[in-house]
Amino acid sequence: MTTIRATCGACGDVELTTADVQVMISEETGEGTYSFRCPHCQDVVVKGSPRHTIDLLVSAGVRYSTWGTPAESPLDPTAPAFDYDDLLAFHAFLTDDAAVAGALDSLPH
Repeated sequence: MTTIRATCGACGDVELTTADVQVMISEETGEGTYSFRCPHCQDVVVKGSPRHTIDLLVSAGVRYSTWGTPAESPLDPTAPAFDYDDLLAFHAFLTDDAAVAGALDSLPH
């Protein structure tokens, strides 16, 4: 089995197997991140990587997923800026379980 050497910020160099590492790849650039749980301290470590490193990890057998920029309508330049009051209102919304459940129920299935 392939051994992968990575670095944990707390523990230093660690050795992992391909099953210990996950890769996320940008559909637009091919660059991405890899992540693993440190076998010593159990912290989750996420590192950004250039395309060639991602290619090496995937070719070694590391599981991967892709992500892309969601298709959204363009931003309205005349819309008001998101401010502190908006942030407080959003926080209040997130603390209201019924409101969040209602919003999720209204999404198309």
